[in-house]
Order: sequence, then C-alpha cells, then structure tokens
Amino acid sequence: MEMTCKWLGLEPQRKEIPHDSRTKKLIDGLSEDPEDHPDAFISIIERHNARLKKAHLLHEATRDIIQQKWIEGTALEDIRKFLQSWAPEPYWNKPMPKGMIQALLNIAPNSQVWAPIDLLNCIFRNTEPTDSIDDLVRALENLGTHQEITRVILCRLICIIISFKPFNDIIMIVCKFLIGLCCLRSYST
Repeated sequence: MEMTCKWLGLEPQRKEIPHDSRTKKLIDGLSEDPEDHPDAFISIIERHNARLKKAHLLHEATRDIIQQKWIEGTALEDIRKFLQSWAPEPYWNKPMPKGMIQALLNIAPNSQVWAPIDLLNCIFRNTEPTDSIDDLVRALENLGTHQEITRVILCRLICIIISFKPFNDIIMIVCKFLIGLCCLRSYST
C-alpha cells in the first residue's frame, strides 16, 4: 500500500485514500495477486508513461501536418505506405493484409477515405517511447510527394510528345484532356 501511495503522490500515513474509479482499479489490480510485488510494476508503468508522453509530443508535432495532408487530398494508399514504413521491425515495409489500413485507422472495412482524427488516433495508439519525432514528421511531410512528382512528370511528358509528333484529332483531344487533369490536380493541391 505504501508503494501505491508513493506512485499516486499521496501521503502514506493517511488512513483513507481519496481516489477516483481509475485509481481504485489500479490499486485493485496491483493488489489482486498476493504473490505480485508492486516493485515489478514500476518499470511497466514508467514505460507506459514514457509512451504516453511521446504520443502527446507526436500529436502536437504532427497535428497540423496531418490536417494539411488531408486538405491536399492525400490518398489512403499513401497513408498505408506511411504506416508500413512506421511499423515495428517484423512488419516494417511488408505488405499489409487486406483491410489492415482500415483497422489501424479504425474506419469502415471497405472505406477509401480517411480523416485527420483517424490518423492522429492511430499514431497516438501505436506510439513507442523510442519513436523519433523528427523521423515521423519528415515521413508525414513526404506523404503524397511521389504521386505529385509522377503527375508533374506525366504532364511534361505529354507536352513533349504533343510538340514533337503530329497526332490525329482524337489523340490530340485525349492528350489535352490528360494535361488538363494533371494541371488541375497540381493547382488544386
């Protein structure tokens, strides 16, 4: 009991311990098995506290970036690639099973849309104390950039093809349509 009081910042000489339901659950859980010694829980609680502190710091550092990526229309596929690169060692950059991205984001199983709160909550739930804030911020800032580069290259390639080789009217219309789509998407993001 003395160790629990110390963890909770209470004075051990008090006869009655004021606590809310979470504190009561913690005390009950720690004293449930008489063979468990409270000292065994110290490292677990410290690790959990470190994880929560890091999760809070990551939330603060990534909130605006995630909101901006959502406004830009970052695809769920890019979010999947980000989460694959952030996965723990056995799963790092490995293909995800069908529906895993939706499960991680806690969205509907077949959904192809996401909201900033989905990704923020996913990061909060899966943060480890050893996660690098700089690495995570850098990875989030790069979300969708490969897609944007591909779009720009495609637009330029179509322009080059049109300028060097005469096409019939239908191919010219299709190329102009594709250029319009590429440019429209580039300006809207």
